[in-house]
Amino acid sequence: TKAMETYQAGIDTNPQTIDFYFNLSLLYSRMKQYDKVSALLQKAKEISPNDPDVLLNLGTTYYNMKQFTNAIDPLEAHLKLVPNSIDGWDTLGRVYIGLANEYKATDAAKSKEYTDKGLAHLKKSEELVKSGEGK
Repeated sequence: TKAMETYQAGIDTNPQTIDFYFNLSLLYSRMKQYDKVSALLQKAKEISPNDPDVLLNLGTTYYNMKQFTNAIDPLEAHLKLVPNSIDGWDTLGRVYIGLANEYKATDAAKSKEYTDKGLAHLKKSEELVKSGEGK
C-alpha cells in the first residue's frame, strides 16, 4: 500500500526514527504478518529500548505467534514502565495461560504454576478496569 511504501521510505531515510518502524508494524499486524511485525518492533526496540508502546506491541505480537516465552520479557518491561496498563496485564495473563496449556500434558505442576500466574495477571487487569485506574 501507499502507506507502507511511505513508512518504508521513512525508515530508509531516517533509520533511527522508531515511529516509522512502529507504524509500519501496525499495518503488517492488520495483515497478520507477524514475522514482519516482530522484526520491525525488534528494530524499534534496539533504537528505543524503553518505549512502552513498542514493548507492549512486541509482547502482543509474540503472543499472537504463540511464542509465549518470548512474549514475557517485553511485556514485563512494559509493565515496569506503565504499571497500570490494562492491555499489559491482560496480555501477560493470556501468555501465562498459553504456557500453562503447553505444559498441561507433560508437567502438571508447571501448568498449574502458569495457570495461577495467568489468572492473577488477568485479575489485575480486571481490577484496573473496574477501579478506573487503568490506562
